[in-house]
Amino acid sequence: MIISLTRKGSIDYAIEMCKYFRPLSPAYIFAENIRTRPPFEADYIKTYSGSLFSFILNSVLFFFKAPGILREFQSGPQKNLTIYFPVFHLWNIIWTFWARRMNIDIVNTTHDFRTHKGEKNILVEYLQRQVISKSKINVFLSDFVLDQAKKYTGLELNKSFVLPHPILENEVTHNLPYSKKPSLLFLGRGVDYKGISLLTEASKGLSISKLTVAGENVSQYEVKDQHFLFVDKYIEKNEMVELALSHEILVLPYTEATQSGVLALGAGAGIPMVISRVGGLPEQLNEKSAQWTNADVMALKTGISELINDEHKYLAVRRELKLFCNQFQQDWEVKFNQMLNLE
Repeated sequence: MIISLTRKGSIDYAIEMCKYFRPLSPAYIFAENIRTRPPFEADYIKTYSGSLFSFILNSVLFFFKAPGILREFQSGPQKNLTIYFPVFHLWNIIWTFWARRMNIDIVNTTHDFRTHKGEKNILVEYLQRQVISKSKINVFLSDFVLDQAKKYTGLELNKSFVLPHPILENEVTHNLPYSKKPSLLFLGRGVDYKGISLLTEASKGLSISKLTVAGENVSQYEVKDQHFLFVDKYIEKNEMVELALSHEILVLPYTEATQSGVLALGAGAGIPMVISRVGGLPEQLNEKSAQWTNADVMALKTGISELINDEHKYLAVRRELKLFCNQFQQDWEVKFNQMLNLE
């Protein structure tokens, strides 16, 4: 039974993971008002109606509904029921509370053990630790996050397993020719740790046709420059792919990170990337398949400039990225099957 109640965060990851579980014919439960509906049949639960009060009310009501839902699935084809959480949600603790009383095993995926700068949330961290401590198997997307969890005082981890973020593959890959005046792209929400301010400052004076910054709440970082375009909206996966295929360079100027869905999408699209060497990001790609930099203005400017001024390097990074992704996918599927065989 796969339960993913996030409305917009890590949706692409959750849907991608569901695809790999499909041979096992699991039941799927998603939030009713999810931003992107999965391309397969699923059940939906109402979690949020636009206000904090509605969420609190729905949470209280759901606490009493959850055991009935679990009993219904236990009495059906999935008698030896296991719950898999691909993404954190506050209601995961409710599912966990009842699952423990009904002898239902839990497999939990942790994306971020500690919430990021600008999004610090002690309640989220506490509830996530509770789910981790009560799960039979804990999946982490990077050794970086697993190490954070292990170092937390008093937290006893059950069986843990590192399974990286899968590459988000696309039918069409990047094939724009090298340009001496390329277009740069940033994809993601407007939050401080994403490094948008670093990117706009580093991009000033570069020989570029434009810099596109696309994502929710990015307008707060808007800089008046004829070469800068800010698109403040939720960007669907297909829109992100279209943007990646129409720009020469994708930049991830993060100041901290555990892993990145945007990086996984960029890798699947085959677009050359400039990436800050922080957190778990270096675990997602190798040295040759991206341009790696420090998370500061001058390092970003230098890293971007090298791809702009060196055609050989630009084409080599794109070629190495394709080779890396082919091997990564084979290795990832082996690890996924190893996770399924854990007991």
